[in-house]
Amino acid sequence: MVLRPLSTFAAACAATWTAFVPWVQEPGVPTDPVPPDFASEVVPVLEEHCSFCHEGDEAEAGVDFSVFFTEAEALARPELWRRVALQLHGDAMPPPEERARHPAPSAADAETVVRWVRLAVDPRTSRRPPHPWAPALRRLTRLQYRNAVRDLFGVELPADLLPEDGVALGFDTVGGASGLSAGDLERLEGAARFVAHAAVAPAAPPEPPVREFSFRDFEGGHVGAESRSLWTRGALRLRFEVPTRSRYGIRVVLWGDQAGAEPCSVRLLWNERALGTWEVPETRAAPRVLECEAELPAGPGSLSVEFLNDFWIPPSEDGPGQDRNLHLGGAAITGPLTPRPPTAFQRELAARSQGSDDRERAVDGLVALAHRAWRGRTTSRDRDRFADLVRDEPDYESAVRLGIRAILLSPRFLFLLEPEDAAPADADGTRALTDHELATRLALFLWSSLPDAELLGLADAGRLRDPDVLAAQADRMIRSPRIRGLAEGFAAQWLQLGRLDRIDPDPESFPEWSPELKAAMREESLRLFLAVLEEDRDLRDLIAADFTYVDARLARHYGLSTPEGPGFHRVSLADRPRRGILGQAAILTLTSMPTRTSPVRRGAWILDNLLGADLPPPPANVGALDGETSDNPADLRERLARHRRDARCSVCHDRMDPLGFGLESYDPLGRERNGVDDAGVLPDGRSFRGPLELVSLLRDDPAFPRALAEKLLVHAIGRGLRPGDARAVEEILAGLDPERPTLRAMCIALVGHPVFRRRAVETTP
Repeated sequence: MVLRPLSTFAAACAATWTAFVPWVQEPGVPTDPVPPDFASEVVPVLEEHCSFCHEGDEAEAGVDFSVFFTEAEALARPELWRRVALQLHGDAMPPPEERARHPAPSAADAETVVRWVRLAVDPRTSRRPPHPWAPALRRLTRLQYRNAVRDLFGVELPADLLPEDGVALGFDTVGGASGLSAGDLERLEGAARFVAHAAVAPAAPPEPPVREFSFRDFEGGHVGAESRSLWTRGALRLRFEVPTRSRYGIRVVLWGDQAGAEPCSVRLLWNERALGTWEVPETRAAPRVLECEAELPAGPGSLSVEFLNDFWIPPSEDGPGQDRNLHLGGAAITGPLTPRPPTAFQRELAARSQGSDDRERAVDGLVALAHRAWRGRTTSRDRDRFADLVRDEPDYESAVRLGIRAILLSPRFLFLLEPEDAAPADADGTRALTDHELATRLALFLWSSLPDAELLGLADAGRLRDPDVLAAQADRMIRSPRIRGLAEGFAAQWLQLGRLDRIDPDPESFPEWSPELKAAMREESLRLFLAVLEEDRDLRDLIAADFTYVDARLARHYGLSTPEGPGFHRVSLADRPRRGILGQAAILTLTSMPTRTSPVRRGAWILDNLLGADLPPPPANVGALDGETSDNPADLRERLARHRRDARCSVCHDRMDPLGFGLESYDPLGRERNGVDDAGVLPDGRSFRGPLELVSLLRDDPAFPRALAEKLLVHAIGRGLRPGDARAVEEILAGLDPERPTLRAMCIALVGHPVFRRRAVETTP
């Protein structure tokens, strides 16, 4: 096999540390060069030049080379060895102050270690055969958990009821990224209670639940030791997720600093709908408990307490002055107050339940529910366990709610369990996933949810491991509306859309920035991803599509004709310079500074997300750009040119900056602007001008499909790239039409590859 060389541009954008060891396969050169032997060639270099600082419990930077007795142990830490290669290539180790006592390794010794890392360890260059490395244990992400309870119970669970997700390598699906603390367990218990209550309506009106809120749960005003206060006209706001449409009781504890001829006056609003206006003559000594009832729709909302009549007379010679202020001590929301009819989940569960009494029917339904929620991981003992669990419950509804809580808190629901002994291992230390394990991986990858009845039925029948059946199921799932789970689970993280929540454009420069505009930007990117996937389009349309999706707000932002009707509409961009994701406001905004564009950030984003090029961190003490406060694009281009004259900076900035310059005709919020120099010159000497020519270069670069396949692999399997994955990615890409590779075909090829369908039992390949 002869490696297909990267294009000139992709090679120029390759990781800095790999650039110094060219990887160009010439005819006649062995396709699989043998890496240096770890024990006899690499370990002696480490012992002679590194062990004095990197050995034992107090090893520098926590890097202890003495723990690696075998190459297999070393292969489990690829990121560590990539950093080692970077340090050796940069002649950074040993530090200069240590070299009098500990000389640096010779060029030949350094080359030995770097070559071993490149050929044996680095996932992108290692020529090891594909190996289905086992991911670390992982639990359901917030998105997967919420989609699962939506599909199981028809319940929309507020995200903030769940523990936060950890992120590794850019994805929350990577094993080991999320722990499970005592606080996390408390939140999971609360989430399970919420789901059980929302899914099962009580048989008779019980005491309605009451949610108490501290003044600290509100937003706005000034926080004191025992209240949140408004010193002038304004509002305090409490955000609340209404579980079901019904009447609710609202109680707010208020008092005032009274001044002037009238008492404090307040108005309560729900989502800006007025619920009433009241006077609050009470003081701190005897606060008022203001109560009302209101019909509230299901879903997120906010309760606002608005102070209407501020009054103030400054102190003077005639007196100390007067100041009317409003204080809030807390609140409570009670409800729902009206009985609910049985939910669709209840009716479906009752139809599947049999038994002579309520308790037997509850157990029967819970066993069936557990089979799906636990992805087929039920046993013959589960019926007896459920019977013991609900034995003392007073009625059918209470028994089902308790069983739901138990199901959702079980490790069989929360974690992706793939026990090493679940199937026989082959001689290479790997085993095929069981049908149920495969169904789980497939559903979590494509839907960010659980297997549906059809997928689970095939697993129950032992048919899912048939390659043709697996491919047909993947194709069916891509055609399902639930495929949005892949957009929200993978595309949102691949494109780094979460960073939109952490950016803060300057409000004076960009007063139009709002949560609604941000949400529209995010939705535009997700819809383009889904269009390319669902319509079986060329995956390069992600970069080059001449259409997009806008609502009225985003259309105005782009200067497009406002579409007719609510929601998002597909619009043509054939007569505009915008193309694909690089023309979308979300990407252009998250790669900008608060007051100006950033060619560096935009170029780095392209290298990382579209071309898969690793960039090392900036050198120490390199300093910031001069004149950072200037927003003039011409000044910025000149400052970056001076920056690149520093040899320590040019190796990365020569690659990043030209790419970012190609997007300079978009302002910090992604709107088109004129009179800006948007030309760039690549390291290989090729030049381009503007986003259209830049997109043309990127679209035809083979580095993009490879980078996309690598990121899909990390997200799908839940682990970082490991030795052998370079071959796996090549084999996945080889299954695509070279003239028209599609995202749908890439997903189907990935789930059909052994790296997805199998897992290691031992740690050695």
